[in-house]
Amino acid sequence: MKRFITTMIRRTITFNVDIYNELMNIRASAISAGKEMSFTTIVNVVLLGGILGANKFDTSIWKEILSFIEEESSVLELEALRDQYVEKMVKKMATP
Repeated sequence: MKRFITTMIRRTITFNVDIYNELMNIRASAISAGKEMSFTTIVNVVLLGGILGANKFDTSIWKEILSFIEEESSVLELEALRDQYVEKMVKKMATP
């Protein structure tokens, strides 16, 4: 597996309140699973996971994501899907 060069670039990001809260929930889940991770690390993990997993999303998932972003409202199906991904991600992070 190819390794990324870990040069960090400092940027400012503005989050939707719901997205920020979910990132904080992911961080809390990781911490409770024994992984002490910074908010920046969580954001990077989620971004990389999204980039790597994007090719597995079908059109309906992209439409749900787009409607969430454009309407700035939560969508129940998207929330359920997100919960499944968060649970899987936290389990994988907790595995040595």
